[in-house]
Amino acid sequence: MSKKPAAKKEGQSKGPSAPAKDDQGYSNFSVPEDTTNLILVVENKKLYVHRDMMMVECPGLREKLNALQEQDESTGNENSTNTPPQTPRGGDPQRPQELALEGVEYENVKEMLKCLYPPRKPVTDENVDLLTWLVGEWDIDRLRGDCEGVLMKREPATLALLLQAQQAKLDDVCEFVAKKLVEDNSIGDLKKQEEQFEQLDFSNQSRLYRHRILFLEDEQVKLDDTATLLYPLTKIATDLNHVDGL
Repeated sequence: MSKKPAAKKEGQSKGPSAPAKDDQGYSNFSVPEDTTNLILVVENKKLYVHRDMMMVECPGLREKLNALQEQDESTGNENSTNTPPQTPRGGDPQRPQELALEGVEYENVKEMLKCLYPPRKPVTDENVDLLTWLVGEWDIDRLRGDCEGVLMKREPATLALLLQAQQAKLDDVCEFVAKKLVEDNSIGDLKKQEEQFEQLDFSNQSRLYRHRILFLEDEQVKLDDTATLLYPLTKIATDLNHVDGL
């Protein structure tokens, strides 16, 4: 006589749950795993992640995460009786913390997570625009170099590209783009793009002026070198004209 499978005891582990994947095999972060203990709420949608991962990879979020932890601990102390506290605790997957994020877009945050979590999606020209603002705002060092490499290959150099690098705090890209910009544009021409030029911070406006001066100085040196090379030829031509006149 066959026996029925024993019912699982209350609290017994259900085993690892497979996270939802996109069509490229990267997690969508749309369902919790056994170890996820933090929920990012963006545009009223939830992304299930790991608090420690966010603390390490996104220093720009540490203040909010620490404030959330302190708030939970304070509430837990107030409710401390013989019954367990009902507030979420950091590090507890059974009661994950929720962190609401304002001023960011769901798709951008999800793309950033795909690039941070193994098997780490590469940063390319197709997704770099979704990442750059978050890289600067959350101080994500792991993705900074990849974003720099992609943006430095963009052509042509524009004030919009310089602004994008400024927002992402990509100093190397700012330096690179500013140098290329003034090789083909005067400061006057750039200032005609008034809205974008005025959004540049003092550091990047200074970069433009500095590189323009260096460019003009280099052009002057080239002109002087050319004049030095041509001078003997003009002297010979003058001498020949003098001979012909005789």
